[in-house]
Amino acid sequence: MQSNANRIVALVGAGLFAAVVALVVGSGGSGGGGGGAPAATTPATDTQTQQEADVQTTGDSGGSSVEKDMSLDEFEALLDAYDAGGETGQNARDAASSPDVPATNVVYQQVAERGFGDVEVQADFALDGSYADLHALDAASTERYPSYAITYVSSQDVLWAVYVNDGCYLAVPIGAVGGEAFARQIILTETDVITQYDGSKNQFSDFAITDIADATCVKVDRIDRATLDSYAPAQLEAL
Repeated sequence: MQSNANRIVALVGAGLFAAVVALVVGSGGSGGGGGGAPAATTPATDTQTQQEADVQTTGDSGGSSVEKDMSLDEFEALLDAYDAGGETGQNARDAASSPDVPATNVVYQQVAERGFGDVEVQADFALDGSYADLHALDAASTERYPSYAITYVSSQDVLWAVYVNDGCYLAVPIGAVGGEAFARQIILTETDVITQYDGSKNQFSDFAITDIADATCVKVDRIDRATLDSYAPAQLEAL
């Protein structure tokens, strides 16, 4: 299965939200995606086939239901619906040799400092570009991954996906809990670029936010709990 953030930021040059998803939601722990850039392809697995059977893309139904207790598989399946072809931005660089990729234990420290509390950090691509199913990482591990992700439900009941790609943070609001996924992609970034990870090439590259037409990019001082908590669903829908 492709890297989630690969799908999230695959909006560059693509009609990312052309498909509307009907997601079969069950119970489970809080979920999260891995990755962060234009689409990287991997062979279909039995798990992927089952997830795709649970997700139907249609052109005329309502949006997907966003649930606070989505399992990892359900969250992955929700993001799968926003698939698009991969593109490469500027400053393409090899992920395996990047000095800016933080270790897992450092990312856990960073997200704690940003106020996200007791969350699971997840990944699905190893630093050498090999793919594994999305999985939670050991907080004490010094292993490095090109792209990390967490999910966070804000005080205003918005489900967010937060990604760390080559050490750069970006946040994507999925939708209001109990409501539909937001109709337009929104990305919060701390810089003037969106850093993507392309698992098919095991590369990072950067997209200037001024060049991204299929999403609303918002530059903020810091992606942390206070910042995400400040956005009500109506504010995000109006962006």
